[in-house]
Amino acid sequence: MPLYFDLHAGRERLALLRRDPHGGQWIEVRTLQGQALGAVAARFLPLGFHWSPDGSTLAFGSNDGRLYLYRPGEAGPQVVFADPALLAGFCEWSADGRRLIFSAFGRAQVAPPNIYCLELDSRQVSQWTNDPGAIDRFPHGSPSGQWAAFQRQFVDEPGVPRRVYLTEGSSGRCFPALDSAEGDTDTGRFCWSPDSAALLITLSRQGRAAEARVVRLQDQAALWSYTSDTLRGAVFSPQGERILCIETGELRWFAYPQGTLLERLPLADYAPLRFDYTGAQVGFAAGANSLYFLGTNFNLYRWKIGGACECLLEENPPARPAYRHETYSVPARDGRPVPVERFIPPAPRRPAILYIHGGPGGAIDPEDPFMLGLLAQGVEFVCTAYRGSSGYGQEHAEANRGEYGRADVWDILAAGFDWKKRTGGERPLVLAGYSYGGFLSLLALAQEQQPWAGGVVMWTVSGMHRMPLHAQRAFPTDAALLAQAKIERSPLAQAGRIRVPLLIFHGALDASATTEEVRAMQASILSQGGACELVIYDDDTHGLVRHRAEIQEAALGFLERFE
Repeated sequence: MPLYFDLHAGRERLALLRRDPHGGQWIEVRTLQGQALGAVAARFLPLGFHWSPDGSTLAFGSNDGRLYLYRPGEAGPQVVFADPALLAGFCEWSADGRRLIFSAFGRAQVAPPNIYCLELDSRQVSQWTNDPGAIDRFPHGSPSGQWAAFQRQFVDEPGVPRRVYLTEGSSGRCFPALDSAEGDTDTGRFCWSPDSAALLITLSRQGRAAEARVVRLQDQAALWSYTSDTLRGAVFSPQGERILCIETGELRWFAYPQGTLLERLPLADYAPLRFDYTGAQVGFAAGANSLYFLGTNFNLYRWKIGGACECLLEENPPARPAYRHETYSVPARDGRPVPVERFIPPAPRRPAILYIHGGPGGAIDPEDPFMLGLLAQGVEFVCTAYRGSSGYGQEHAEANRGEYGRADVWDILAAGFDWKKRTGGERPLVLAGYSYGGFLSLLALAQEQQPWAGGVVMWTVSGMHRMPLHAQRAFPTDAALLAQAKIERSPLAQAGRIRVPLLIFHGALDASATTEEVRAMQASILSQGGACELVIYDDDTHGLVRHRAEIQEAALGFLERFE
């Protein structure tokens, strides 16, 4: 299924990021007419990509922290950035096609990410931001090449809204694009006016309508604005004389700067637009007479502005395994209702899996490849939207503030004990989780009172020291409580308490946990008489997409011991 796309209007070239049945992601390159031009295999771990200004080359980041260039027709991509100390991503071309602007953080995650610039001819790298208290990501270069707009969050000030900042590469100047604390501010692709004098910013305010605002860089004056309760984002047309405002259920096309509503497209017959970290999934045809967008149903649409909208690329999802779906909630230790979903195959095996998604801020994913693969083998899955998860309102998403590794673990335990009660208590329940869900799984497995028969942990986070973005909101602010929390909520400190069989999958290139850390957890478990098997893949990193099929087979074998 297409997860992401980029279109070069002049050459009518389309690049699509697709996901295979095991969760690997690969790039398909084709013309708008459907002619195949090339591909980038899943083994390169490709992420967000963009066409060069002349449409000849794709630049993309990788989950291994490298930056690549790919020219259709060539045998494979070329590495243009590989630094043993830095993990790079979210690269964008400069307007002249001679540079890549990107964000990167230290592999040891001792410092937040900064904005960098790579000169493609010389391969020289310059650092454009360097604030140790700020997390700088998702750069968008100006057409003039002078500026980059980027998102900044503050490590030590979790209450400060997310902000759009500007940096000037030649001088190192760095300042907020909008001097406002009204709420979170964001940009996205197509956020610059063609003359680089103004920036289109989306302002989100909790409990109030969102606003799209064009801000003049010179004095931060508002040149244009639009407010709506359902606004999600906005983009400039390539020529800058139109602005597309993206609502939850409608697209609205305005004249700029006049503000006249020119066209509108209700999305009820199509799908809401997909967004990713870098903004709305949209692209323009030459002359901006057609808009392309990727829907949340993974279909690619073309809207001939002023005319019809058609599905250009319809996704035909693979056959799904049969299962019955149940939804309900259970009370956690403190009484909070915790949403739970069960996926029950027609003839479930005796053992089931309580599956913990990543995050914090992730969501239960009915399309999760690991879950679908084992559902097809008759394994029942129970999924819980622990506090901090998305999809259940802002209050639930914020309910884990100060409670990482404690109250969200309560939610997991509550879902597990409830499932045991619902099923009569005889069937074994295995706890499995990945990324932050692996972190929570390790802590839940270490509890004295727990319902698990065993555990499977995949590409885990070893502790909050590996997640600097969440450092200030994860734990209590009181010094005494903080010191205690750092021990009680550390898988490294608590692993020795795990008494049920555990299977861990880890990539040696993963920066969310080092090989030394996962080996230390295994040693701690074994030293206390526990059972822990550790599988390390030397060539893989966070997500382990190079070995998903092996992991699924090994996990199924692990479950068979509980039949």
